[in-house]
Amino acid sequence: MKTKTLFPGTIWITGPSMSGKTTLGRHLQDALEDRGIFNVELLDGPDVRKNLEGDHGYSSTERSIVVFEIAKLALECNNRGNVAIVCTISHMKQVRMAVRARLGRFFEVYLKCPLDVCLKRDYLGNYQKAYDGDYENFVEVTEPYQVSEHPDLLLDTANNSVEECTDILLSNTLTFLESRHLSGTKSKLQQRLRRIEGQVRGVQEMLNDGRECRDIVQQLVAIRSAAHSTALALVDAYAIDSLQEVDPSIAAVCSSTLRDVLDLTKKL
Repeated sequence: MKTKTLFPGTIWITGPSMSGKTTLGRHLQDALEDRGIFNVELLDGPDVRKNLEGDHGYSSTERSIVVFEIAKLALECNNRGNVAIVCTISHMKQVRMAVRARLGRFFEVYLKCPLDVCLKRDYLGNYQKAYDGDYENFVEVTEPYQVSEHPDLLLDTANNSVEECTDILLSNTLTFLESRHLSGTKSKLQQRLRRIEGQVRGVQEMLNDGRECRDIVQQLVAIRSAAHSTALALVDAYAIDSLQEVDPSIAAVCSSTLRDVLDLTKKL
C-alpha cells in the first residue's frame, strides 16, 4: 500500500483510568498504519512517566508537570513531521487548555465512562486501593476528572465496543489530519488581534481629530497591554508551525500592531 503522509498534529486521548485510552490509542495507530500512514508515534502516559528524569508523584501539581512533559514530546514528534497519539488522564481542564495553546494542531478526544464501569474494568485494583487510602491522590476518587465544555470528540466507551469507537475515532482523526486546521485557541487569538488593530485605527482617528492627550494615553495603555499579551500567546501557539503553511501575515500583524502603538506614543 502506498504510504500516505498527513499534516502533523496531536490526537490527545483523555479520560479517567480504565476508560480505554491506551486500548483506543493502539487501535488508532494500527488502523492508520493499515492505511499506509506510518508517520505516527504513540505516547502512552504510564510509559512516558517511566522514562522521565526525576521522581514524579501523583499530586495535582506533579501530574501537571508530567502532562506538560508529554506535551513537549508531542511537540517534538510534530516537529519531526509525525502524528502524535497521546493517551493520558490529564484530568485538569486548564492544563489541557494550556497544552492545546502550546501544540496548536490539537484534537481532544474525551472518553466518557462512568465510574462503576471503570471499577469493573480495573484488573489492577487501583481504584480499590485508592478507596482503601493507599493512594493520596487518585482521579475520580480523591478529586474529579474535569470535563471540557467542548472536546473535539466524545466517545462513550461504556456503551460502544472498541471496534465502534475505533471506527469513529479513525474517521474523525483522518478528517482532522487531512486539513490545515488551526485550533480554536489560535482562531480566538487572531480575532483578538484583529480587534486590537481596529482599536489602533481608532486612536489614529482620535489624534487626527485633536482629542485630549489623556484620553489617547489611556487608550494606548490598554491597547499596548492587550497587543503584547496576544502577540506572545500567538508566538507560543504557532511554535510548531515551521512544518506547515501558515499565513505569514499573522506574524507581521503581531509586530506591526506593537509598532503602531509605539509610533502613536511618540506623537504625544
